Amino acid sequence: MKKETLRIPLVQTIASSLFLLIFIILTNNAFGQTTVYIDPSYTGSTQNGTMANPYKSWNSVSWVNGNTYLQKAGTTFNTTGSLTVSSKSNITIGAYGTGNKPKVISSGASTSKVIDITSSSNIQVNGLEVASTSGMVAAVIISGTGAGNNLINNCILRDVQWGIRILTTSAGNRILNCEVFNTQDDGIYIKDTPDIEIGYCNIYNVNLKYFVNPDQSYSPGDNIQIASTNSHNFYIHHNTLDHSTTGNKFCFIAWGNNYTGILEYNTMIGHSNKSVTCMYLSPTTGTVTARYNSFINGNYGVYSYVSNFQVYYNEFINSRIAISVLNNYHLLAENNVFYNSTANNINSLSGSTVVSKNNIFYLSGSAKAYSTSGSLTSNNNVFNVQSAGFINGHSTLAAWRSASGQDMNSMVANPNFVNPTAHNFSLQPNSPCINAGYLCGYNQDYFGNNVPLGSSSDIGYHEFATSTNNQAPIIQSQSFSVPENSPNGTVVGQVIASDPDAGQTITYSITGGNTGSAFNINSSTGLLSVANTQNLNYEGNPTFNLQVTVIDNLNSSSSATVIVNLQDVNENPIINDQGFNINENISNGSAVGTIAATDPDNGQQLTYSITSGNTNNTFALNASSGALTVNNNQLANHETNNQFQLTVKVQDNGAGMLSDYGTITVNILDLNEAPVIANQSFSVNSTASNGTNVGQVTASDPDDNQALSYSIISGNNNNAFLLNSNTGIISVNNSVALSSSSSFSLSVRVTDNGTPQLSSNCIVTITVTSSGNSAPVINAQSFSVN
Repeated sequence: MKKETLRIPLVQTIASSLFLLIFIILTNNAFGQTTVYIDPSYTGSTQNGTMANPYKSWNSVSWVNGNTYLQKAGTTFNTTGSLTVSSKSNITIGAYGTGNKPKVISSGASTSKVIDITSSSNIQVNGLEVASTSGMVAAVIISGTGAGNNLINNCILRDVQWGIRILTTSAGNRILNCEVFNTQDDGIYIKDTPDIEIGYCNIYNVNLKYFVNPDQSYSPGDNIQIASTNSHNFYIHHNTLDHSTTGNKFCFIAWGNNYTGILEYNTMIGHSNKSVTCMYLSPTTGTVTARYNSFINGNYGVYSYVSNFQVYYNEFINSRIAISVLNNYHLLAENNVFYNSTANNINSLSGSTVVSKNNIFYLSGSAKAYSTSGSLTSNNNVFNVQSAGFINGHSTLAAWRSASGQDMNSMVANPNFVNPTAHNFSLQPNSPCINAGYLCGYNQDYFGNNVPLGSSSDIGYHEFATSTNNQAPIIQSQSFSVPENSPNGTVVGQVIASDPDAGQTITYSITGGNTGSAFNINSSTGLLSVANTQNLNYEGNPTFNLQVTVIDNLNSSSSATVIVNLQDVNENPIINDQGFNINENISNGSAVGTIAATDPDNGQQLTYSITSGNTNNTFALNASSGALTVNNNQLANHETNNQFQLTVKVQDNGAGMLSDYGTITVNILDLNEAPVIANQSFSVNSTASNGTNVGQVTASDPDDNQALSYSIISGNNNNAFLLNSNTGIISVNNSVALSSSSSFSLSVRVTDNGTPQLSSNCIVTITVTSSGNSAPVINAQSFSVN
């Protein structure tokens, strides 16, 4: 598909914006106004807002009229609040240094805005990436009385409810060169402003609430919405409005009344299957002009309530209905290409007036060129085929002419496009459309070619240049640079080419050197962009030598080398989840394993640290090598802690000191441990009979569910005692032996049933006591007497 943006205006606009920023900074400095620097990565103790000693936080800034406030490129400022500029004027908020756009990321309340410009004028926000992690209302909002002549330029705005909101009755606000995406509702929302300019913006992935609830009452998001447009004028140009990823609503909508506007060089991508219309224009008594645009895949290309709607040199591709004109409204459609609409190309209701000239209707299936109920004036058009009812119910051009008197200079013919399936609707030299059109008074076609280039204008959106001495286009070797981590869609630069022949169309293509399809070039504008960010790696391939070929519409071509140098950007180190096994009761200082991490950048030094999960400092981690060792083995016990899950952070030493986190699982393996038994003592009466219970030997085992067995290994003289191997109960086995000693010292062993079987010994002392009352003893005795 050809891009509608003109190369020269894009370069001029970007150059003008850069000149304006430089001029403002130089002018401010010349009149004693101050530039304040913010660097969130600054580590110094002195902070005064100078470049040498910048502020670390935007919270340290005092807003002063006329000042410039710049955040260092490649840094991120995280906040829970907003950057609020209230009742100020002539302030610039931007970036300094080289690298990626500095980021302002807020996690504030969902009702807040990241950058809040209230009742302030001539405020510029340049070159920032602004986002929210909590779904805040807007990345940037401009509101309040006197909030005029503000500029949002060259910014990335994402992950909010609305990317940009402008709510003011003040004039002169502009949005240029911005990328807006991942919005829950509208990409850009404008309300009550008397005028607005939005140009060179890329707005996509809007209305994400559609994935929560597809009902339009809940998810009504548009790429751009201009509301309450009474006496309002808008200029919408050179934008890409892509609504193809979600359903409902519109790429562009203006509603109110009495508004006027120009929409040119825009690409609007809808979704016919999800009821996404490219453009909706609510009732207005004013004039709206749509020219040099691409309307693609719309449920409606345009749905219009405009009193004077002028539509010329546009392409309508794969719409259900290309243009619908409502009751009592007017359409002038000239020099457009209508390609593969599935229902009607131009549809109108009663009371409407439609003028259609110099249009190409490329029909397929049962699609109709016209289904009009009001007045239709039609001539000098081309229809590629005739089919049932294709012109207001008529199946042939002759029948339609006879019934209506219209299209007397129209024809049924193949327009001979260059490549219609690739959406290249330029005319080939043998096209019947050349010089067959009506002179409508326009001075250039869709591609910027002068009109007319022949005896009359051509039919369609391309004015064909004929030349008997055609010269090849001119392209020189060029070079660009882009950060290696640039996302898909990032603009690298614009390849410049020219053609010596007036009115020629140049088509660009990459014909060599595009390893991994890393880049894409817009065939019409030469705009070079990132197409496959995964193949951008400074360490692996720092330079691409692209061969770019340009071809004019008479098939003369030239080629040149376009060098793209990748800028080395610090990238996050990478640590994956890992696991190790150690035996329980391992000694302190023992190695667990070495944690592995990598860094995409060459020569980076990684630092490791444990951030959570290390209960009682069980483990120690070497910060430099990632070696993990046992530090406190008391908790390394399978029965109490059979697993540790450590969160380990790895951090590089590059710009921004980026980091990554991984979960390191340490499993404590169960080992069989010896049972535990202590020395014990019992007593037994010397007169105890066999089988008398003496006591129970007790033991324990550190391992769960172990079975213990007991045995006497020594000291059991004359088998005086019996030890139950299962219960540990000691009983009298030989009562006669009790009288042989006053005590016994039994060596007792307890054995577990683990693998391998382990045992421990103890001394069990049994004291033999006498009976309670013994009979008196008397021996034979003799005496003598006189």
